[in-house]
Amino acid sequence: DTLRLAEDDSYVVRRSYHGTVVARRKTDLGFELAGKVIQVLVDVGQYVDADTALARLDSGALEAKRAELVAQQEQAQAKLEELKNGPRQETIAVARAEVSRLAYHIELLELQHSCLKILLTGVAVSREDYDAARYSLLISKTEHAAAQFKLAELTKGSRPEQIKAQEASIQQIAIQIARVDMDLDNCILRAPFAGPIAARLVDDGKVVQAGTSVVQLLESHKLEAWVGVPPQELAGLRVGESHVIVIEGITNEANIERILPMVDRNTHTRT
Repeated sequence: DTLRLAEDDSYVVRRSYHGTVVARRKTDLGFELAGKVIQVLVDVGQYVDADTALARLDSGALEAKRAELVAQQEQAQAKLEELKNGPRQETIAVARAEVSRLAYHIELLELQHSCLKILLTGVAVSREDYDAARYSLLISKTEHAAAQFKLAELTKGSRPEQIKAQEASIQQIAIQIARVDMDLDNCILRAPFAGPIAARLVDDGKVVQAGTSVVQLLESHKLEAWVGVPPQELAGLRVGESHVIVIEGITNEANIERILPMVDRNTHTRT
């Protein structure tokens, strides 16, 4: 028998290459704060969902600080209400009575000063007693002027700049509380994505620094197959193409996501 040969431009050869199935992401998770780990809530091999609590830091000091700031905020808020509402009538009445008392006291001291001045000319009183009376009168006049100023201030009420300053103080305390709330939230280590716990690196009671790895998490629902291909075979491969991979006897369809540019020194292939 004879065959008539026909020339063709190309032909297809099936090639198979071995690879490794790996998790797309593997993350060592740690706290953003330094502190004492009071509880690690997961163990190796345990599957966790995204946002699951993995470990907790001791937050007692932060909770006490927050309670202190809340008390300061309430006190500042009460002072702001007082500034807005103005002083109570009882407070104004007390200030007005103090002005009157000092006025009567000045009249008494002026009479005493006049008498001592007359007696001083007749050497019936010492110079020291006269000077003491004069200075007492001056001090009382100063106190009376201060009381009058305080009464006028109470009568006029709070100035706008005082109210604005108090509002700014309250806002500053609110920012501090928000910052403490963020630190309290950071005392709980949460899973950024779902997957199994690959390693538990810290136990309960360990004092850790910020960033110290506590657990290692794998992303199991998004897997990649890393396959080493000879560089000369890459000419026919394109990112986005679909190819067949076999994992434990099960055939799967997979797309080429990326081709690494470097050649592995040990296998002389590109991944």
